[in-house]
Amino acid sequence: MNKEKYIGGSFALEDSSRFRKSEGLNIPFSWSSNNTIGFETGADAISWALKAELNLAKRPVYFPLHYCEETLDRIKKKVPNFQLFRYSEPSEVKDKRAIIIWNHFNGYNPVPEIFLSKEHVVIEDCVQSLQALQKRTGKFSITSLRKWLEIDLAITIGDFEYIENANDTSEYFKENKLAKKLKSLWKKGEISDEKIYLDQFEKAEKALKNEIIAFHSTDEFYEFDWDSIQNQRKENAQFILNYLKTKPIEIIGNSEMFVMIKLDKRDKLRSFLANRGIFAPVHWIDSQNTLLAGTLLSLPIDQRYNTADMERIIEALEDGFKFFGC
Repeated sequence: MNKEKYIGGSFALEDSSRFRKSEGLNIPFSWSSNNTIGFETGADAISWALKAELNLAKRPVYFPLHYCEETLDRIKKKVPNFQLFRYSEPSEVKDKRAIIIWNHFNGYNPVPEIFLSKEHVVIEDCVQSLQALQKRTGKFSITSLRKWLEIDLAITIGDFEYIENANDTSEYFKENKLAKKLKSLWKKGEISDEKIYLDQFEKAEKALKNEIIAFHSTDEFYEFDWDSIQNQRKENAQFILNYLKTKPIEIIGNSEMFVMIKLDKRDKLRSFLANRGIFAPVHWIDSQNTLLAGTLLSLPIDQRYNTADMERIIEALEDGFKFFGC
């Protein structure tokens, strides 16, 4: 498979360059009445919000059952010794005054009234939904923009006093930046061995597990046209969704970050797509929700791609569905 025809996978350093603007943009999100702090990763952003609240009052902390265990392990390194509980339904939160992480699952999902009407502190995880940042109702909202394009920046928005950056750049940040640069060089043909950048990305992922909460300037956020990024994703998603309407396939979420589908033969189809140069990630594979972990497949629809790329995905899906009887 020609490397220029890969769909999915990690971002290279300049993948979204056509969405950069030479001048500042009006922020397309309603952040004006709230403070914003930048971090390197989503785990840093959530950890900071947790620490801020736990320093005020010790409360039990509830995470969704499907939440990624690897992310939780990273949070626990940064915020040790908090009282952790899991929930799959809102009614399972028994404490009257808890810190609750609400996950916007592949699109905006309103925070349950039962969480808002009590004395809870709600931290909204908006990593998979930029729309959720416009409709925020919790005390904090966090997102990780490295899930959307090639910048290592996460953001916490909330009602707090601004805190100056406290930590130097982490080892992860340096290693991941190098990995993206190496991938760019590989795409340009200046590096022949794909394994070089793949190994570097793996090295960066290992460096994610650290004890510091790493801050980062939010300046780079303003360099991108987020309306255009979201519109390209919507266009790509709709193309895939129109095809899937003709199939007995369950679609999960609102298809904001991916077109996420549920399949019994997920792993077979995923391997089939990979052989066609289409790299579809799986979500919450290490979570406590075994049903989601074993059946979800996330089809890439991000702004790197166009209609011709979506046609390739559909063609591969059609062949895969016929082959495996999906």
